[in-house]
Amino acid sequence: MSPTGAPRARIASRHNPLVRAARDLHEVAGRREQRAFLAEGTRLVLDALAGGARPSVAFVAPELLERRPEGARVRQALAGTRVVETTPELLQWIADVETTQGVVVVFPLPEGGHAGEPGHLVVVLDGLQDPGNVGTILRSSLASGLVSTVVVRGGADPYGPKAVRAAAAALFHLRVIRPTDEELAALLAGRPVWLAEARTGTPYDRVDWRTPSALVVGSEARGPSEPMRRLGTGSVHIPIAGPVESLNVGVAASIIVFEAARQVAAATTA
Repeated sequence: MSPTGAPRARIASRHNPLVRAARDLHEVAGRREQRAFLAEGTRLVLDALAGGARPSVAFVAPELLERRPEGARVRQALAGTRVVETTPELLQWIADVETTQGVVVVFPLPEGGHAGEPGHLVVVLDGLQDPGNVGTILRSSLASGLVSTVVVRGGADPYGPKAVRAAAAALFHLRVIRPTDEELAALLAGRPVWLAEARTGTPYDRVDWRTPSALVVGSEARGPSEPMRRLGTGSVHIPIAGPVESLNVGVAASIIVFEAARQVAAATTA
């Protein structure tokens, strides 16, 4: 309700310019043009706002958001943000999920260069095509506490809706960059560059991850690309005992990242 007690006007048309712009963020071209991306769901939005992310605009369907236990917290966290109320049907059209939780938020894409301290372990996503795997590796990288920089070299857009959901709030805390190959070579200069392979190379738990390193996770079908193989200084794999050909790339990268974190933590407390 408005302050006068009259029902608050809500957007219900797909032709509204704000709505059309938000819907365009489902596509890479729209995200590049607007320099923005979508985040949806109460938990993700709360985590992003708690991490200091500042939205451009938030779309809310009040009757859906109020059903959520955390709905009031979302409303409070969005104080100071431009909030556009929509019908549930329109919000569902803006959203990328089958059943929206009542809030979809537009965030600006992070701006930042490729220079600077990359952190102890740099993870390079080299042509990963599945956005779910991209998001999973981002989430595990943040959760490890060891990774602060993730390089995306081709493949799925980490700011696409499916990758954003799989990453949870990781995109709001990690430095995600897209350097040129020349910039990447300079970024990784002087550190071991380990290429993740399905079955060849050093077992992952025998690598000395205490040294600042890089882990290259290649495409699900082809593995690391030729340019990254030229930068590589060694290969690493996870020994498999069961009758399976390989692990999912998101699972494999997560295992390696957490082993690296374990080694560094053990060395710190020794």
